[in-house]
This record gives sequence, C-alpha cells and structure tokens, in this order.
Amino acid sequence: MNAWRTARRYRSNLRIERDNAAWYARLAGLVECLRLARAYLYVAASEQANASFCQGHWRQPGVAVPSPQLSARVRVLAG
Repeated sequence: MNAWRTARRYRSNLRIERDNAAWYARLAGLVECLRLARAYLYVAASEQANASFCQGHWRQPGVAVPSPQLSARVRVLAG
C-alpha cells in the first residue's frame, strides 16, 4: 500500500475515533443510569486511546496531525 493511501486511511480512522469518543462521552452525560454512564465513559476512553494510537502514526513520519475537528453529524447529535 502506498504512503498516500496509508495516510488517508489513518486520517479516516483518526476522525472516526475522535467522533466516537465525543459521542460516547456525551451519551454518558445524558443517561440517568450510573452503570450505563460508566460503560459509555469506558467506551469513550477506549476510543480516545485508539485516536492516540492513530495520532502516533501521523507523528512517526513527521507529518502534522490533523486538527481535532468533529464531524458535523456528531456536533449536531451531541449538541
């Protein structure tokens, strides 16, 4: 796989992981059940860890990490 395709894949993965982390963190704040909120926070932390992993792949070749902008879908749904 060429470098451009690999970078594009990591950019896509990074965006998805950041979106998922924000979405699950927001869900944790909306639910009344403490057990469910903890589960959502756990998933959010896992997604953030995955985003950090993806960011590491951007830093290795010396390429700037894309800005942490959430997708429009998550911005609207997370309100």
